[in-house]
Amino acid sequence: MVVPERIVVGVDGSVGGVEALRWAVEEAGRDAAEVWAVHVYEVAPLAPYAGARMGGLGRPDPRAEARAALQRAIAEAAPAAGVMPVVVQGAACRILPRMAGGARLLVLGGNRDDRHRPVLGPIPQACVRNAPCPVVIVVPGAGTMPELVDVDRDAEVALPVIESIH
Repeated sequence: MVVPERIVVGVDGSVGGVEALRWAVEEAGRDAAEVWAVHVYEVAPLAPYAGARMGGLGRPDPRAEARAALQRAIAEAAPAAGVMPVVVQGAACRILPRMAGGARLLVLGGNRDDRHRPVLGPIPQACVRNAPCPVVIVVPGAGTMPELVDVDRDAEVALPVIESIH
C-alpha cells in the first residue's frame, strides 16, 4: 500500500493562514498529497480570583473556538478539497514542527511590515528553524496574488520574494 505524501498547513484564521491553506491545496492537487490543516491554540490561565468572581461561567471553550475558526478557514480556502482538520492545544512554535514530521512540506501564512516587505513572526521563525521538512511561507500580496517567500533557516526575516502564484 502506498501512503500518500502529506502537506501540513498552520492555519490560525488570519488572511495569511487562509492563503497558505489555499496554496497547499493547489500544491497537493498536483500529486494527490493529503493536506492537514492544523490549528494550534493555547489556553490562557485565569487568575485565581477571576474564576471565583465569574463563577466559572461564561468562559468560552477554547477547543470549540479553535475548531470553529479552522472550519471557517477551510470553508473559505478549500471547501471541496477534503482537507483533514487537526486541532491541537499547545505552543504553535513546538507543535507545528512536530506535526510536520514525515510531511513533504510545512506551509504557513506570513505577514508584511509597514513598508509591505515580507517578514517572519516568531512562530514562522521557529518553524523554519525546527521543522524536519521544507517550510513554505505564503505572504498575501499587495493585490490579490499571494507570494512565496524563500527563507534562510538562520535568517531573522524573510528574504526577497522569489515567485508569485495564482
